[in-house]
Amino acid sequence: MPIDTLGLLLCLLISFVAASIHGVIGFGFNFIGAPILLLLYPQLVPAPIIINSVMIVCLVGWTSRKDIQYHALGWAVCACVLGAFAAGFAMTLVSASTYSALFGSLLLLAVGVSLLGWRPAITASNAAIGGGISGFMGTITSIGGPPIALLYQRMPGPALRGTMSAYFLLTSPFILLALYGAGRLGWAELKLSIVLIPGMLLGFVCSKYLARYLNAQATRAIVLLISTAGGIVLLMRAW
Repeated sequence: MPIDTLGLLLCLLISFVAASIHGVIGFGFNFIGAPILLLLYPQLVPAPIIINSVMIVCLVGWTSRKDIQYHALGWAVCACVLGAFAAGFAMTLVSASTYSALFGSLLLLAVGVSLLGWRPAITASNAAIGGGISGFMGTITSIGGPPIALLYQRMPGPALRGTMSAYFLLTSPFILLALYGAGRLGWAELKLSIVLIPGMLLGFVCSKYLARYLNAQATRAIVLLISTAGGIVLLMRAW
C-alpha cells in the first residue's frame, strides 16, 4: 500500500508513540509499532522498523553503557544468531497470509510470555533458549525482546536497559543479514526506514517528559493491550 501524506503523518505518530514508550520503560519500540504498521503499511515490517529500533537502542543504551552485565550474554547472542537464520529460511517458504498468521501467533506468544511473571535464573542454558526464541521471533516479527526481558527482568533499571541494549546491538546485524538472505532487506527497505526516523527521534526526546506522568506498569499495560489487539486482528485477517 503506498504511503501518502496522511499515511506519512500516521507513520510518524506511530513511531513517536512507540519511541516515547520505549524511552520510558527501556523497550517496546517494535512491540507497539510493528503490529500497527503491519496492518496499515506492511512494507515497513520487519526490516525498516528494525533499522529504527537499532537507532533508539543506541540512544537509550548510551546512558546505561556502564551498567551492562555480561554474564551469559554471549550464549544469548550466539543462540539468537542461529534462531535468526532459521527464521530467515522459514520466511522464504511462507505466503503472505501464512506470514500474517505466524506474526499474529508469535505476537500473542510474546504477550503471554510477558504476562507470565516467571523469573528464570540467568544461566548459560536459559540464555541460549531465550536467545534462540528471541532471534526467531525478532526476525519474523521484529519483536524479539520479551524472551530476553524475561531472563533479565530482575536486574535494576539501568542494568536492564544497558544489557538489553548491548544484546540488541550485537544481534541486530545478524537479524538484518538473515532478512537480506530472505529477500526482505534491500535499498527499498533502507529508504522506507527513513519514514519512521523523525517520529522515533522526537519520541525519544519527549520520553523523559512523558516519564513524569506515566509509570512503567501503566505503560507496559498499554503496550500489551495494543499488541494483543494487533495479534488478534492479524490472525483474523489471515483466516
